[in-house]
Amino acid sequence: MNFDHLSDSDFEELTYDLLDALGFVNLSWRRGSGLGGACADQGRDIVAQWLQTEPDGSQNLKTWFVQCKHYVRGVPPEKLDGALAWSIAERPDVLLFAVSNFLSNPAKTHLESYQRNNRPAFGLRLWERKNFERLLSSYPTLIRKYQLDAGDPAGTVHAAHLEYVLRPTLNTLDYFLRLLDKMDTSMRDEVFSFAFAALISPRLREPRHSRETIAELMLDPIDYPAFHAKCRELVKQGVAEHFLVQAVVSDALSWTWRFSDAAQVDARIARCREAIIYFTDKLETETGEDNIDDISGCIATAKSAVESAPERQRTWKGYYDALCGILLPALALEEPTRHLTPHDS
Repeated sequence: MNFDHLSDSDFEELTYDLLDALGFVNLSWRRGSGLGGACADQGRDIVAQWLQTEPDGSQNLKTWFVQCKHYVRGVPPEKLDGALAWSIAERPDVLLFAVSNFLSNPAKTHLESYQRNNRPAFGLRLWERKNFERLLSSYPTLIRKYQLDAGDPAGTVHAAHLEYVLRPTLNTLDYFLRLLDKMDTSMRDEVFSFAFAALISPRLREPRHSRETIAELMLDPIDYPAFHAKCRELVKQGVAEHFLVQAVVSDALSWTWRFSDAAQVDARIARCREAIIYFTDKLETETGEDNIDDISGCIATAKSAVESAPERQRTWKGYYDALCGILLPALALEEPTRHLTPHDS
Protein backbone atom coordinates (compact mmCIF):
# COMPACT_ATOMS: atom_id res chain seq x y z
CA MET A 1 0.00 0.00 0.00
CA ASN A 2 1.08 3.54 -0.65
CA PHE A 3 -0.14 6.59 1.28
CA ASP A 4 1.95 9.23 -0.51
CA HIS A 5 -0.95 10.43 -2.70
CA LEU A 6 -3.04 11.33 0.36
CA SER A 7 -3.08 14.84 1.77
CA ASP A 8 -2.37 15.36 5.48
CA SER A 9 -6.11 15.71 6.10
CA ASP A 10 -6.85 12.57 4.05
CA PHE A 11 -4.41 10.56 6.16
CA GLU A 12 -6.05 11.83 9.35
CA GLU A 13 -9.44 10.83 7.95
CA LEU A 14 -8.13 7.39 7.01
CA THR A 15 -6.79 6.93 10.57
CA TYR A 16 -10.14 8.05 11.99
CA ASP A 17 -12.05 5.59 9.78
CA LEU A 18 -9.67 2.76 10.69
CA LEU A 19 -10.06 3.42 14.43
CA ASP A 20 -13.83 3.42 13.96
CA ALA A 21 -13.70 0.14 12.03
CA LEU A 22 -11.51 -1.44 14.72
CA GLY A 23 -14.13 -0.69 17.36
CA PHE A 24 -12.97 2.50 19.05
CA VAL A 25 -15.79 4.67 20.39
CA ASN A 26 -16.42 8.34 21.18
CA LEU A 27 -14.10 9.42 18.38
CA SER A 28 -13.35 13.10 17.94
CA TRP A 29 -11.38 14.42 14.99
CA ARG A 30 -9.73 17.66 16.11
CA ARG A 31 -9.00 19.06 12.68
CA GLY A 32 -8.11 22.57 13.84
CA SER A 33 -7.62 24.75 10.79
CA GLY A 34 -8.46 21.89 8.44
CA LEU A 35 -4.81 21.26 7.58
CA GLY A 36 -3.26 18.06 8.84
CA GLY A 37 -0.82 18.66 11.68
CA ALA A 38 -2.12 22.18 12.35
CA CYS A 39 -1.14 23.67 15.68
CA ALA A 40 -4.82 24.05 16.60
CA ASP A 41 -5.03 20.31 17.24
CA GLN A 42 -3.14 20.93 20.53
CA GLY A 43 -0.91 17.90 20.25
CA ARG A 44 -3.38 15.33 19.00
CA ASP A 45 -5.40 14.98 15.82
CA ILE A 46 -7.89 12.38 17.05
CA VAL A 47 -9.23 11.47 20.47
CA ALA A 48 -10.79 8.02 20.80
CA GLN A 49 -11.74 5.59 23.51
CA TRP A 50 -11.32 1.83 23.72
CA LEU A 51 -13.72 -0.25 25.81
CA GLN A 52 -11.49 -2.65 27.72
CA THR A 53 -12.87 -5.71 29.45
CA GLU A 54 -10.97 -6.94 32.52
CA PRO A 55 -10.59 -10.63 33.51
CA ASP A 56 -13.37 -10.26 36.11
CA GLY A 57 -15.77 -8.96 33.47
CA SER A 58 -15.66 -5.32 34.50
CA GLN A 59 -15.26 -2.76 31.75
CA ASN A 60 -13.63 0.64 31.53
CA LEU A 61 -12.85 3.14 28.81
CA LYS A 62 -9.24 3.87 27.89
CA THR A 63 -8.62 7.25 26.27
CA TRP A 64 -6.24 7.38 23.31
CA PHE A 65 -4.66 10.51 21.89
CA VAL A 66 -3.72 9.97 18.25
CA GLN A 67 -1.15 12.13 16.51
CA CYS A 68 -1.02 11.62 12.72
CA LYS A 69 2.24 12.17 10.88
CA HIS A 70 2.02 12.08 7.09
CA TYR A 71 5.55 12.19 5.70
CA VAL A 72 6.94 10.73 2.48
CA ARG A 73 10.21 10.15 4.33
CA GLY A 74 10.91 9.37 7.97
CA VAL A 75 9.37 11.58 10.66
CA PRO A 76 12.07 13.63 12.45
CA PRO A 77 12.28 13.58 16.28
CA GLU A 78 11.33 17.24 16.82
CA LYS A 79 7.91 16.55 15.30
CA LEU A 80 6.99 14.32 18.26
CA ASP A 81 7.52 16.75 21.13
CA GLY A 82 4.22 18.63 20.85
CA ALA A 83 2.14 15.49 21.33
CA LEU A 84 4.38 14.30 24.18
CA ALA A 85 4.06 17.61 26.02
CA TRP A 86 0.29 17.73 25.62
CA SER A 87 -0.06 14.14 26.83
CA ILE A 88 1.89 14.99 29.99
CA ALA A 89 -0.62 17.78 30.64
CA GLU A 90 -3.80 15.87 29.76
CA ARG A 91 -2.80 12.34 30.85
CA PRO A 92 -4.47 10.04 28.29
CA ASP A 93 -4.13 6.32 28.78
CA VAL A 94 -2.34 5.91 25.44
CA LEU A 95 -0.57 8.24 23.02
CA LEU A 96 -0.50 6.76 19.52
CA PHE A 97 1.71 8.08 16.74
CA ALA A 98 0.08 7.10 13.43
CA VAL A 99 2.74 7.42 10.72
CA SER A 100 2.06 7.05 7.01
CA ASN A 101 5.56 5.73 6.29
CA PHE A 102 8.02 5.34 9.19
CA LEU A 103 9.74 7.15 12.01
CA SER A 104 13.34 8.08 11.36
CA ASN A 105 15.93 6.22 13.44
CA PRO A 106 16.69 9.39 15.46
CA ALA A 107 12.95 9.73 16.19
CA LYS A 108 12.74 6.14 17.45
CA THR A 109 15.80 6.70 19.62
CA HIS A 110 14.17 9.89 20.91
CA LEU A 111 11.01 7.99 21.95
CA GLU A 112 13.02 5.23 23.61
CA SER A 113 15.02 7.79 25.59
CA TYR A 114 11.86 9.65 26.52
CA GLN A 115 10.25 6.50 27.91
CA ARG A 116 13.38 5.47 29.77
CA ASN A 117 14.07 8.88 31.32
CA ASN A 118 10.53 10.12 31.99
CA ARG A 119 8.52 6.96 32.66
CA PRO A 120 5.30 8.62 31.44
CA ALA A 121 1.98 7.70 32.98
CA PHE A 122 0.55 7.04 29.53
CA GLY A 123 1.43 4.22 27.17
CA LEU A 124 3.23 4.98 23.93
CA ARG A 125 2.18 3.21 20.72
CA LEU A 126 3.49 3.50 17.17
CA TRP A 127 1.70 2.51 13.95
CA GLU A 128 3.91 2.74 10.88
CA ARG A 129 3.06 1.82 7.30
CA LYS A 130 3.46 -1.92 7.91
CA ASN A 131 1.07 -1.73 10.87
CA PHE A 132 -1.46 0.11 8.72
CA GLU A 133 -1.13 -2.48 5.95
CA ARG A 134 -1.83 -5.32 8.39
CA LEU A 135 -4.78 -3.59 10.03
CA LEU A 136 -6.31 -2.36 6.77
CA SER A 137 -6.10 -5.79 5.14
CA SER A 138 -9.34 -6.70 6.95
CA TYR A 139 -11.14 -3.60 5.62
CA PRO A 140 -11.12 -3.63 1.79
CA THR A 141 -13.74 -0.87 1.75
CA LEU A 142 -11.24 1.54 3.29
CA ILE A 143 -8.52 0.41 0.89
CA ARG A 144 -10.79 1.27 -2.03
CA LYS A 145 -12.12 4.49 -0.50
CA TYR A 146 -8.60 5.90 -0.15
CA GLN A 147 -7.21 4.20 -3.30
CA LEU A 148 -4.38 2.55 -1.37
CA ASP A 149 -3.94 -0.41 -3.71
CA ALA A 150 -2.58 0.70 -7.06
CA GLY A 151 -3.38 -2.74 -8.47
CA ASP A 152 -7.07 -2.51 -7.62
CA PRO A 153 -8.94 -1.35 -10.74
CA ALA A 154 -11.95 -0.30 -8.68
CA GLY A 155 -9.84 2.41 -7.10
CA THR A 156 -10.09 4.62 -10.18
CA VAL A 157 -13.72 3.90 -11.09
CA HIS A 158 -16.01 6.91 -10.75
CA ALA A 159 -18.84 6.54 -8.22
CA ALA A 160 -21.43 7.40 -10.90
CA HIS A 161 -19.99 4.62 -13.09
CA LEU A 162 -20.47 2.06 -10.31
CA GLU A 163 -23.96 3.34 -9.58
CA TYR A 164 -24.94 3.03 -13.25
CA VAL A 165 -23.60 -0.51 -13.58
CA LEU A 166 -25.05 -1.80 -10.31
CA ARG A 167 -28.56 -0.32 -10.57
CA PRO A 168 -31.10 -1.04 -13.34
CA THR A 169 -32.06 1.78 -15.68
CA LEU A 170 -35.13 2.27 -17.86
CA ASN A 171 -34.03 4.90 -20.35
CA THR A 172 -35.82 5.29 -23.66
CA LEU A 173 -33.91 5.40 -26.95
CA ASP A 174 -35.33 8.80 -27.91
CA TYR A 175 -34.15 10.37 -24.67
CA PHE A 176 -30.69 8.82 -24.97
CA LEU A 177 -30.22 9.92 -28.58
CA ARG A 178 -31.27 13.47 -27.71
CA LEU A 179 -28.50 13.53 -25.09
CA LEU A 180 -25.99 12.25 -27.63
CA ASP A 181 -27.13 14.91 -30.13
CA LYS A 182 -26.07 17.57 -27.59
CA MET A 183 -22.62 16.12 -26.94
CA ASP A 184 -19.44 17.47 -28.48
CA THR A 185 -19.34 15.57 -31.76
CA SER A 186 -15.62 14.69 -31.73
CA MET A 187 -15.81 13.36 -28.18
CA ARG A 188 -19.05 11.48 -28.88
CA ASP A 189 -17.73 9.82 -32.02
CA GLU A 190 -14.54 8.70 -30.27
CA VAL A 191 -16.12 7.58 -26.99
CA PHE A 192 -18.87 5.57 -28.69
CA SER A 193 -16.79 4.34 -31.64
CA PHE A 194 -16.60 0.80 -30.26
CA ALA A 195 -20.37 0.68 -29.79
CA PHE A 196 -20.86 2.08 -33.30
CA ALA A 197 -18.72 -0.72 -34.76
CA ALA A 198 -20.29 -3.45 -32.62
CA LEU A 199 -23.87 -2.55 -33.53
CA ILE A 200 -23.33 -1.71 -37.19
CA SER A 201 -21.06 -4.74 -37.78
CA PRO A 202 -19.90 -3.49 -41.20
CA ARG A 203 -19.33 -5.76 -44.16
CA LEU A 204 -15.73 -6.07 -45.36
CA ARG A 205 -14.48 -6.55 -48.93
CA GLU A 206 -11.49 -8.66 -49.82
CA PRO A 207 -8.15 -6.80 -49.43
CA ARG A 208 -6.24 -5.82 -52.58
CA HIS A 209 -2.85 -5.61 -50.85
CA SER A 210 -1.39 -6.17 -47.36
CA ARG A 211 -1.14 -2.46 -46.48
CA GLU A 212 -4.87 -1.81 -46.57
CA THR A 213 -6.40 -0.92 -43.20
CA ILE A 214 -9.63 -2.28 -41.77
CA ALA A 215 -11.22 1.12 -42.35
CA GLU A 216 -10.37 0.90 -46.06
CA LEU A 217 -11.96 -2.54 -46.32
CA MET A 218 -15.32 -1.48 -44.87
CA LEU A 219 -18.29 -1.42 -47.19
CA ASP A 220 -20.59 0.19 -44.62
CA PRO A 221 -19.91 3.50 -42.83
CA ILE A 222 -19.28 3.51 -39.08
CA ASP A 223 -20.49 6.92 -37.95
CA TYR A 224 -23.14 8.52 -35.80
CA PRO A 225 -25.91 8.66 -38.44
CA ALA A 226 -25.40 4.94 -39.21
CA PHE A 227 -25.43 4.15 -35.49
CA HIS A 228 -28.60 6.22 -35.07
CA ALA A 229 -30.32 4.28 -37.84
CA LYS A 230 -29.10 0.91 -36.55
CA CYS A 231 -30.51 1.59 -33.08
CA ARG A 232 -33.91 2.39 -34.60
CA GLU A 233 -33.75 -0.78 -36.66
CA LEU A 234 -32.91 -2.97 -33.65
CA VAL A 235 -35.81 -1.54 -31.64
CA LYS A 236 -38.20 -2.28 -34.53
CA GLN A 237 -36.86 -5.84 -34.49
CA GLY A 238 -37.86 -6.19 -30.84
CA VAL A 239 -34.76 -5.26 -28.84
CA ALA A 240 -35.84 -3.51 -25.62
CA GLU A 241 -34.91 0.18 -25.66
CA HIS A 242 -33.57 0.30 -22.10
CA PHE A 243 -31.43 -2.81 -22.74
CA LEU A 244 -29.95 -1.28 -25.88
CA VAL A 245 -29.18 2.03 -24.16
CA GLN A 246 -27.58 0.34 -21.17
CA ALA A 247 -25.45 -1.89 -23.40
CA VAL A 248 -24.14 1.08 -25.38
CA VAL A 249 -23.45 3.25 -22.32
CA SER A 250 -21.81 0.43 -20.35
CA ASP A 251 -19.58 -0.40 -23.31
CA ALA A 252 -18.52 3.24 -23.66
CA LEU A 253 -17.83 3.51 -19.92
CA SER A 254 -15.67 0.38 -19.97
CA TRP A 255 -13.48 1.50 -22.86
CA THR A 256 -13.25 5.09 -21.65
CA TRP A 257 -12.25 4.05 -18.12
CA ARG A 258 -9.66 1.66 -19.54
CA PHE A 259 -8.01 4.33 -21.69
CA SER A 260 -8.21 6.94 -18.90
CA ASP A 261 -6.51 4.77 -16.28
CA ALA A 262 -3.07 6.25 -15.60
CA ALA A 263 -1.89 2.88 -14.29
CA GLN A 264 -2.23 1.49 -17.83
CA VAL A 265 0.03 4.08 -19.46
CA ASP A 266 3.34 2.51 -18.40
CA ALA A 267 2.13 -0.95 -19.43
CA ARG A 268 0.99 0.38 -22.81
CA ILE A 269 4.32 2.12 -23.40
CA ALA A 270 6.21 -1.06 -22.42
CA ARG A 271 4.22 -3.13 -24.92
CA CYS A 272 4.89 -0.64 -27.69
CA ARG A 273 8.61 -0.61 -26.93
CA GLU A 274 8.69 -4.39 -27.06
CA ALA A 275 6.99 -4.18 -30.46
CA ILE A 276 9.58 -1.66 -31.65
CA ILE A 277 12.42 -4.01 -30.64
CA TYR A 278 10.70 -6.98 -32.28
CA PHE A 279 10.05 -5.24 -35.61
CA THR A 280 13.48 -3.56 -35.63
CA ASP A 281 15.13 -6.98 -35.31
CA LYS A 282 12.85 -8.33 -38.03
CA LEU A 283 13.70 -5.43 -40.31
CA GLU A 284 17.40 -6.33 -40.25
CA THR A 285 16.77 -9.69 -41.93
CA GLU A 286 13.94 -8.66 -44.30
CA THR A 287 14.70 -8.23 -48.00
CA GLY A 288 11.30 -7.85 -49.68
CA GLU A 289 10.47 -4.22 -50.43
CA ASP A 290 6.78 -4.55 -49.55
CA ASN A 291 7.55 -6.32 -46.27
CA ILE A 292 10.15 -3.69 -45.38
CA ASP A 293 7.53 -0.98 -45.91
CA ASP A 294 5.01 -2.88 -43.74
CA ILE A 295 7.52 -3.45 -40.93
CA SER A 296 8.70 0.17 -41.05
CA GLY A 297 5.08 1.24 -40.79
CA CYS A 298 4.60 -0.92 -37.69
CA ILE A 299 7.69 0.62 -36.08
CA ALA A 300 6.49 4.15 -36.85
CA THR A 301 3.05 3.38 -35.42
CA ALA A 302 4.54 1.96 -32.21
CA LYS A 303 6.86 4.97 -31.77
CA SER A 304 3.95 7.34 -32.27
CA ALA A 305 1.94 5.42 -29.65
CA VAL A 306 4.78 5.76 -27.12
CA GLU A 307 5.03 9.52 -27.67
CA SER A 308 1.28 10.10 -27.53
CA ALA A 309 0.43 7.76 -24.61
CA PRO A 310 0.49 10.36 -21.77
CA GLU A 311 -1.53 12.93 -23.72
CA ARG A 312 -3.93 10.22 -24.89
CA GLN A 313 -4.52 9.17 -21.28
CA ARG A 314 -5.28 12.77 -20.24
CA THR A 315 -7.71 13.17 -23.16
CA TRP A 316 -9.59 10.00 -22.27
CA LYS A 317 -9.65 11.00 -18.60
CA GLY A 318 -11.52 14.11 -19.70
CA TYR A 319 -13.93 11.96 -21.71
CA TYR A 320 -14.49 9.62 -18.77
CA ASP A 321 -15.16 12.52 -16.39
CA ALA A 322 -17.63 13.98 -18.87
CA LEU A 323 -19.53 10.70 -19.22
CA CYS A 324 -19.71 10.22 -15.45
CA GLY A 325 -20.31 13.85 -14.55
CA ILE A 326 -22.69 14.91 -17.33
CA LEU A 327 -24.21 12.02 -19.29
CA LEU A 328 -24.94 9.61 -16.43
CA PRO A 329 -26.68 12.20 -14.20
CA ALA A 330 -28.76 13.26 -17.22
CA LEU A 331 -29.78 9.64 -17.88
CA ALA A 332 -30.79 9.29 -14.23
CA LEU A 333 -33.21 12.21 -14.61
CA GLU A 334 -35.45 10.51 -17.19
CA GLU A 335 -38.85 9.79 -15.69
CA PRO A 336 -38.95 5.95 -15.79
CA THR A 337 -35.48 5.67 -14.25
CA ARG A 338 -36.05 8.45 -11.72
CA HIS A 339 -39.15 6.69 -10.37
CA LEU A 340 -37.42 3.33 -10.04
CA THR A 341 -37.52 2.63 -6.28
CA PRO A 342 -35.04 0.55 -4.26
CA HIS A 343 -37.82 -2.04 -3.85
CA ASP A 344 -38.17 -2.29 -7.64
CA SER A 345 -34.45 -2.84 -8.01
